[in-house]
Amino acid sequence: MRNILLAAVAAAAIASPAVARDGSGYVGVELGPMLAEDTKLDYDDGVNSFTDTVAVDYNTGWDLGLYGGYDFGMIRTEVDLSYKRAGVNEVVLDAPLCSTITNCIQDADGHASVLSAMGNLLLDFGDDNGLGGYVGAGVGFASVDLDATAAGGGSVDDKDSGVAWQVLAGLKFPVSANIDAGVRYRFMNTARMKFSDGTESLEGRWRSHSLLATLTYNFYSPPPPPPLRRRPAASAASGDADVPGRFGDLGDRSLPGSAASASAAAAGARARLITGTQEKSRSGNTRAGFFFACAAN
Repeated sequence: MRNILLAAVAAAAIASPAVARDGSGYVGVELGPMLAEDTKLDYDDGVNSFTDTVAVDYNTGWDLGLYGGYDFGMIRTEVDLSYKRAGVNEVVLDAPLCSTITNCIQDADGHASVLSAMGNLLLDFGDDNGLGGYVGAGVGFASVDLDATAAGGGSVDDKDSGVAWQVLAGLKFPVSANIDAGVRYRFMNTARMKFSDGTESLEGRWRSHSLLATLTYNFYSPPPPPPLRRRPAASAASGDADVPGRFGDLGDRSLPGSAASASAAAAGARARLITGTQEKSRSGNTRAGFFFACAAN
């Protein structure tokens, strides 16, 4: 019977969904490829200024981040710290900084990197115990470092910082009671950054798209399983093994079948027999011999 009960509890646990992780904190790591949009820069040399005259084109880069937050249920708050980096592929110049295709599109070396700290607000949907998703947005601070040298001789090597914002969307799936795996899309956009070498300056925004694999640890403690209900004691009719007082156990004197109750019953029967015999003797019946034989016993 106990094995049947344990099997039933296990089957119910498998069929029932686990408790959601609402009301718990979490931390995670994210990593994936990043595509940076061409950085279109305004040019200013103190005398002349031109809009969108320089464009920096990048190779595919990467995005690495750490995040942590708290799950309030449908709403999550989160902070993330991320670092992005991409190599410079080429620099495209526009008139009047160039006059021919040869000097307008120039191979270039260098890199661009972005270090950002963001606060996010996320809206969850779906099941915490299966495939779920979320969307959200964040705002924070970013530092952009641009180092590029064109084949024609022009170069820029400077950094600037400013406000940034991002849009997030993702999917997640639990792989254990505390660990989720998932994917996340991030679009980041910064305020206008200014890069200068002292005499000339370039100004523009950083925009990038990242597709990230995520791994999240939830500080969630599942509630303990409900206690197993004891089987009720069997009645005396169920067998000697279930009756106290059998097989040498004195048991409760008030329970039928105990050694004490059996002895008391025998004594009562003997007393009743003696009393009945005495009454018959007083009524004139000649059974004294039987009475003394019983009394002697």
